[in-house]
Amino acid sequence: MVLRSRWCLIAHTTTFCLFVFASLVSSYLMLTHKLTGQVVLIAIGVVALVASVFWIRYKGDCPFTVWENSHRINEGTPSYEGSCIIQYAKKWFGIELPRNADNYIIGIVFALPTVLAMAKELL
Repeated sequence: MVLRSRWCLIAHTTTFCLFVFASLVSSYLMLTHKLTGQVVLIAIGVVALVASVFWIRYKGDCPFTVWENSHRINEGTPSYEGSCIIQYAKKWFGIELPRNADNYIIGIVFALPTVLAMAKELL
């Protein structure tokens, strides 16, 4: 039986990977003129709105991390502090990321298609 904390981690990892993939693919499609900047800006706006609601609800913490840690505690395993990205970069890949690196990573993933879409619409 897969623990609930593991399901949260799987959902979190899948969502993050899809987010990065969508950022890269939408950027590529805009550069090859197969996608308009307006469509990307609307999609990014929707994602930003949903993320803001969760951010407010969980006081700046990622809901997946909150849920995973809650299940870890209920399962009797230790929870972790901070970001899932920083935690699992170290655990899975042996990469120690600096504090707040997760914010920069997410910012870059958001900024790449946003800047390209704005440039495409304005130029």
